[in-house]
Amino acid sequence: MTHSRPSAAVALVVPTIALAGSAVVTVIGAMWTSQANATLTAALTSGTGTAVDVYGSQSEIVVSSGLLTGGIVGLVVSLALFAVLIGFGALSRRASVPALVAESAEFEPVVVEETVVEEVVVEAAAPAEPTADAPDPADPADPADAPDPAAPRA
Repeated sequence: MTHSRPSAAVALVVPTIALAGSAVVTVIGAMWTSQANATLTAALTSGTGTAVDVYGSQSEIVVSSGLLTGGIVGLVVSLALFAVLIGFGALSRRASVPALVAESAEFEPVVVEETVVEEVVVEAAAPAEPTADAPDPADPADPADAPDPAAPRA
């Protein structure tokens, strides 16, 4: 059973809704943060600000900035989802492929030539004989060639 991919419009519904929702949440968080900051500033500059105005505005700024941050993260994630969908070709048009392509084409038979491989026989090589001119490294050096330890150095 073959499943076809959804159309481009269907594939883009979720990221579009996420982008719009994130934009709304970002705007609400920014407006709420701005309003809470203005309330806190007014309460601190006037001598009539109560503890509820001051501490309540601080808490309201924390909550609204969390909402603003969530909206910004949602914008980034939905834009990344758009990029992934574009990268995988969700926006590309698909060419219609005829169902019976194989029946209409003519095929030529493929001829494969046989190649005979001959076995190569390698003879074992005899070890090399040492030459008479080369000194044997196992023998100690000739004591006549050794420098005299009592002789002065130059």
